[in-house]
Amino acid sequence: MRALLLSLLLLSACKQQEQQPNAVDAPVAAMTGVYAGTGRDRLCYNADSKRMGMITFGAAETNCAIRGSFDGSSVKPDGDTKCQVPVAIEGNRITLINQGGAECAYYCGPNASYAGKTFDRMDNQPPATDIAGDPLC
Repeated sequence: MRALLLSLLLLSACKQQEQQPNAVDAPVAAMTGVYAGTGRDRLCYNADSKRMGMITFGAAETNCAIRGSFDGSSVKPDGDTKCQVPVAIEGNRITLINQGGAECAYYCGPNASYAGKTFDRMDNQPPATDIAGDPLC
């Protein structure tokens, strides 16, 4: 009798877990769109494809630009297995936590950085593009 009761409790707990949305996926899915940072800094995210792109500007026209995948906690540039830029999400704001280490230096020109940059969701969402005008997402 005890074994049957224990089995029913375990099954009930498993069903409750399946019904709850994944804590990472729920807010990430809701954040699809284009985000504006300071000046021309832009970031975009597409939840369907889990793609994220960003560009930030330094002095003159130097910039950092990445197109890649987003796993809910970091951006990973296409074709690069070592670079990961950590991301924090707070409501309609996305913050790039740091530069991602030496592995990510390739993606930035001199005196440009994306460390600590913040982006707020835009109401009017023109496409986010890189310096050549190509879409980031």
